Amino acid sequence: MSQVTLPSQFLPSNPALQNPASKSVNELDSNDFLKLLIAELQNQDPMAPSDSIQMLQQVSQIRQITSNDSMIATMDSVRTGQEVATASQMVGKRIAALDSGNQEIEGLVDRVTISASGDGEANREILLHIGEHQVRMDQIRSIQPAITDAA
Repeated sequence: MSQVTLPSQFLPSNPALQNPASKSVNELDSNDFLKLLIAELQNQDPMAPSDSIQMLQQVSQIRQITSNDSMIATMDSVRTGQEVATASQMVGKRIAALDSGNQEIEGLVDRVTISASGDGEANREILLHIGEHQVRMDQIRSIQPAITDAA
């Protein structure tokens, strides 16, 4: 994959992203793109300015990147909402699954929790609780309705 080396004044403020050798083209966000565009404008030869068509294409690319970022955030939010709704419907159901220690367990789901393992919705984990055991949604092996006593 191609690498972009950015001058230090145009690197993102996030320290984890400041190593220019580790920043690939696919990791550039709209702020990085704007900084590059501004640097290009500031450093262009006044006797031979940039082509206006090329400038419009770059502005269009910035808008497209911003739009894509927004769409991704919206889709992540919708996905999380659907996962929470699905998990909440599991409360009271009898399931067989692997717990966090990869042990086969079976029982009634008594609650659902959402744990944040970092920043953003992509790092959230939805856990079903069967007594003291925690189960991820992708570890469920079977689902059955709760067994009720017929009196």
